[in-house]
Amino acid sequence: MDYETIYDATRRLLWGFLTPKAEPSFTLGLLNALGRHDLALHRDEHLGLRTARDEPIAYYVWASRHREVFGLGGDLAHFIACIEQHDRAALLQYATLCIDNVDRRLRHFEAQGLVTLSLVQGAALGGGFEAALASDVIIAEAHATFGFPEIRFNLFPGMGGYSLLCRRIGMRQTEDMMTSGRVYSAADCKSMGIIDRVVPTGTGQDAVHAYVTGAEQRHNGLAAIYAARRRALPVSHHELMAITTQWVEAALRLCAGDLQHMRRLVQAQSGHRGERH
Repeated sequence: MDYETIYDATRRLLWGFLTPKAEPSFTLGLLNALGRHDLALHRDEHLGLRTARDEPIAYYVWASRHREVFGLGGDLAHFIACIEQHDRAALLQYATLCIDNVDRRLRHFEAQGLVTLSLVQGAALGGGFEAALASDVIIAEAHATFGFPEIRFNLFPGMGGYSLLCRRIGMRQTEDMMTSGRVYSAADCKSMGIIDRVVPTGTGQDAVHAYVTGAEQRHNGLAAIYAARRRALPVSHHELMAITTQWVEAALRLCAGDLQHMRRLVQAQSGHRGERH
């Protein structure tokens, strides 16, 4: 199972756990499983979001079953194979799956009264960072880390990272983060305005429950504020696709030395196998 969901009826809360079978990256299997689940969500007559079992959803949380990782980014082994074969179509297919999953979340599945959260309990790098940024609210445990390492192999985060981060902290800080390749602490990201709450390590799920409990009396207002944010700072599917198409072309220009750097990161991703909780 690549994607596991748990519904909390008391809180009208849907947990979506990223549970990749191998290394904790966004494989085709994970992307397809996530897409199948989210495409089965539907709206009721009042335009609220409901599960495939017709359960009402007020809060939808993305989290991970991996002990120390939210997400380590794209499937680098797949990228290498596509680049070496100069398979533009396969790279674009992968990128489009990423964009479609992010875009559905950004649009709140065309539903009203929904608040989305990301709970980061470990490393959120590259595509993992992009996924976290797709939510209205980001809660991170104190040991969590964030960053875009793509510059290390001469590329950039092309599945929404620039658009989503720029809306939160502006162009200059976004480009500083991306060109540095640095890994930032949760405290760093909180001070920059990227994430909303930092909580002690091991308390992330309790923090989500506390957020929902505290938000319940203000749910309508909060959901409306986040809807206003999306109106004021829109990120369109067209924008995301235009940038990810640039990413595909940039990826196909990578040289042998760049791919060697990418292979080292593949080994780092593989080192995190089997660490789920």
